[in-house]
Amino acid sequence: MSSKPIKCHKCRNILFQDSCIIDSSLTCNPEQCESYNIKRFMYISEDKVPEWIKQKIEEEQWTKGKIHCEKCNNRIGSFDYISGRKCECGTSVVPPIHLVTSQIDRPILLSNFNNVK
Repeated sequence: MSSKPIKCHKCRNILFQDSCIIDSSLTCNPEQCESYNIKRFMYISEDKVPEWIKQKIEEEQWTKGKIHCEKCNNRIGSFDYISGRKCECGTSVVPPIHLVTSQIDRPILLSNFNNVK
């Protein structure tokens, strides 16, 4: 399966490819845990952080901060390397970099539409 772009909802600037996103089912059961609700948040894999986000994290000295679109400065998410907070069900630690899904455009899975008549 090929990577698809994740874009800023406001200006449609391509932020990174969806291959950077963590599959929430690998870290916690999304049906039991609201922290990993794909409708609200998306998490970026720490080993696949896009370079421009990595630079922002380094500017903040790997502590806490907000992530803004490079082009329009719209806030798209945040990072927190201090708290190490657990997910809502207490099963796992929430990844430190997250995006707010209402602020980004994600690719639509066309396989979901094949069954619609």
